Amino acid sequence: MGALSMKLNQHLGSLEAEAKAYELGIMFAKDMGFHEIVLEGDSVMVSNAIADISPPPSSIALVVYGISSLLSTFRRFSISHVGRKGNQVIHLLAKHAQGVEQYVAWIEQSPCFLEHALSTNVFVSSSC
Repeated sequence: MGALSMKLNQHLGSLEAEAKAYELGIMFAKDMGFHEIVLEGDSVMVSNAIADISPPPSSIALVVYGISSLLSTFRRFSISHVGRKGNQVIHLLAKHAQGVEQYVAWIEQSPCFLEHALSTNVFVSSSC
């Protein structure tokens, strides 16, 4: 398991920020050496574009095509839309990113501020 919280020094709309978060998360998973990943996001439009269910809006098309290329390096991946209330972990990481200079990564453990959200969303065995 790994987690990443990164500040983007760009002014992005919600679609662009979501697509960029997918891209950075996938690159992080690749750098971590994962072969299988699960992608979840709260934008149906971005999730469907990455899953090739619908064409991407022009504002995120280049990022989506780059994501498709990155995903081809994984043995297996899944993409799903998760409503905002079901995606509390991601929102906590994004909120945390506002207070970091560049990025913070956690490897083989989860940050303490995510413990409760993780315990309600996925099975995690770690301690703070």
